[in-house]
Amino acid sequence: MYLIGLLGSLLAVSEARADCGFPQWMGTADGTAVPSRGSLYIYDESLSLDDHAAQPRAEVTWSGGEQGSVRFTRVEDAVARLDYEGPVGATMTVALRQWDETFAYQLVDWWKPSEIQPRVVHYWHNTDEWTCSWADSLMIQLDQRVAAVRARWTYNQRAVEWTLPPRTQGSKVVVELGKVNCGGATIPPEQLVEGGELELVAIRFDGSQIPITGLPKRISTTMIGKSSVGLGSALTLVSIDDAPRMKRRSRPGQWIGFVALTLLGAGLLIGWRLAGRSANGCSQALR
Repeated sequence: MYLIGLLGSLLAVSEARADCGFPQWMGTADGTAVPSRGSLYIYDESLSLDDHAAQPRAEVTWSGGEQGSVRFTRVEDAVARLDYEGPVGATMTVALRQWDETFAYQLVDWWKPSEIQPRVVHYWHNTDEWTCSWADSLMIQLDQRVAAVRARWTYNQRAVEWTLPPRTQGSKVVVELGKVNCGGATIPPEQLVEGGELELVAIRFDGSQIPITGLPKRISTTMIGKSSVGLGSALTLVSIDDAPRMKRRSRPGQWIGFVALTLLGAGLLIGWRLAGRSANGCSQALR
């Protein structure tokens, strides 16, 4: 029994260490249609170990016809921008080495920036603790796909900016600011506790930028809900292209039904009042 317990402990420790590898993710979900020329962003914590490194641990391959071209540019300690150009109809696949993940993007000619301004739909305080690392961050969910987000944090009248690729999972698009699990930090957690002003700007695939709405002017992690399940706390949108804030058009039948029910209710109310008056009149006559 002792040997079994010891082996179980060793396996648990090894699994924890495996889970605590350098974080690495694409800022754009797998299967997203993108313009034939644009930019994507990659978070790779290993870049922070080498000040001279420009390329993350990633490989790009092409399929579906003519080959395209790519170029990596480091934009933050742990963030790189992937500038690409390729033929319409081709598929560009980005393979991340850390977790052996692949992300495929189809190049299309119909992509254009959304006419709707991106908005924050949910935000929360993310806290977690592992045997080898911990997380203490502000998680912010957006209602649109973006290549990256430019975050401007003002604390004690001093402003600092970062360019960050969001974390994605299906229709979930979440920006994480603060201490990342197994990784570095942007906004110090103690500043998030005290609070400050946060401004977000979306960077789209074609490089255009637009402010993101929906955040309060001042934000502090002491004022919002806390969770320890990361992306699991994000809202699950039915479709990222049909965000909850978009008001659906009512069908004519719905209005007709509403008017009919209103008239029926009014008729019943008038009838009930007339019946009550008749009953009172009869009782007075009998007296």
